[in-house]
Amino acid sequence: MIPHTGCLFHLTNLGTMRVIWEGVGEELKERFGLEPARPPEEIRSNKEERKNAWFGGRISKGVLVLDGHDVPLDGVVARSHMATVLRRKRLCSQCIEDLSNAYAAQYLEGEQQSDWFGIWNKCVGRRDTEKIRNYYPAEMFRLLQYLQGDRGLEDMTRQFLKWKQSGLRLTDENYVTHISEDFRRWSRKFDATEIQMVEHLMEEPSITMRELAEHIGVSYKWVSRKKNELLDNYVLYRQDFVPYSKVGIHFVFLLIGKDEGTTDPVDYIVDCPFFLSYRRILSGEWNLLVLLTVPENQKSMRAVDEFMKIIRRSGRRVQLFDTAVAGYPRCYDFYSIKQGRWEIPWDILKHELVRIHSDGLADIIPRTEKPMKRTDLTLDQLDMEILAQVFKGNTSVRTIRKELHIGQNRAQERLKRLKENGLIERRWSLRHIGLNECVYLICHHLDLSQSIASWVQRLPYCQVQFTTDGKLILAADLPEAGAYGFARSINLLSNEVMTGILGHSITANIEFPKSLWDEEAQGWLCPEESIRKWFMSVQ
Repeated sequence: MIPHTGCLFHLTNLGTMRVIWEGVGEELKERFGLEPARPPEEIRSNKEERKNAWFGGRISKGVLVLDGHDVPLDGVVARSHMATVLRRKRLCSQCIEDLSNAYAAQYLEGEQQSDWFGIWNKCVGRRDTEKIRNYYPAEMFRLLQYLQGDRGLEDMTRQFLKWKQSGLRLTDENYVTHISEDFRRWSRKFDATEIQMVEHLMEEPSITMRELAEHIGVSYKWVSRKKNELLDNYVLYRQDFVPYSKVGIHFVFLLIGKDEGTTDPVDYIVDCPFFLSYRRILSGEWNLLVLLTVPENQKSMRAVDEFMKIIRRSGRRVQLFDTAVAGYPRCYDFYSIKQGRWEIPWDILKHELVRIHSDGLADIIPRTEKPMKRTDLTLDQLDMEILAQVFKGNTSVRTIRKELHIGQNRAQERLKRLKENGLIERRWSLRHIGLNECVYLICHHLDLSQSIASWVQRLPYCQVQFTTDGKLILAADLPEAGAYGFARSINLLSNEVMTGILGHSITANIEFPKSLWDEEAQGWLCPEESIRKWFMSVQ
């Protein structure tokens, strides 16, 4: 850490800073085509730590003001120089913060680079740019560095500079929208052992690393190192979650149509107490696919019905799908290890779909869907508190003890009881494997629905849901050009099935509704005040 005392510090480090500044300027010109800026005239110190994107120090009125953060001077100078240059280009503030911090991390090496990303994430964390959109800049740019190396930041910086040169308006909001969409397109190649490891984790989510090593024929050390590498770089995700259906919360989908007005349909749902996520529909007659989590009581369901009436009065179409059965099949059969990409044989698959339907093979193909049944277990307020902690990502006995102020044995016994009864489940998923497109499908025909649900078991990743009356609603993540192959296959079978292209999912910042649990009635209360405010905002 740079000491912040004495005149000698200022004289010595002013010279050091100027040397670093000059070196950074040469690199900015060579790598990014950016003209260097003049260095600060002075260095000052302030022991107070900044809890924002300018941790360590920033330039103010020609003075580099260092704070109390234990970060390398090289990183602070590199970020300050990059930020000064980008401000002259009139990029938006969020873009300048992110690109400058990402460049500073690249300028550092080894542990210093990793530490920089860590402090950046700690000081900034999640960015909220509108009511329901958020992102984690440090995590995103660390992933970019992992997947694409130094070239990734160079390409991204040039892209935003071209935006400005073309006269396009770059606000914080459209910057975040663009980078969030880009984030989902970044990918890397996976080798056979990595794919095998992930497949075992998905089949047996609670498998130990020693058991996993034996299954795939590698060392325990390799499995542990590889798992941590993929987790640390946000490629492999482990999620311990609460299956909502088992505690009496319904997954309800809404399709909201287009109209001739200017109101964004998202405005109708952002204040909804049941709102979980939405996707924009990029083709066809519908505008939005919304997922609600509705507690199992009549008042809550009546509120959803009333909302649908309001939407229809506004001139929009709306359809509701109450989920009764759900499954999440994953398949890596068509991932080419040699090419490092998906090679789905759509011409073969479309004829397989026709054969499944015409020969009545749907029932003999193994499927992942399960009925969404509620548990018979009696749940008290402590159970709800623990489930709320799991929902936040706190799954260790130690963390739950600390958060809820309960004893070791009590926390351990309750966790074990909830897991054994299926109220806490684990799911592994692999991201950034080249699944850049998403399609949805809705089918009202019962036999066709069963055939399609069996056929999609071989696609990379699908979310398959059946409603209480047997309708199919499905979303599939596919590689580039997969939406076309999917639509052609479905249309060969029937033109009565609705399909379309989806934008990426936007998820609300919600909490587990523990306060609504009625322990005596073993059911959920209706959030009447939240519903009242929601209807006021909609009206």
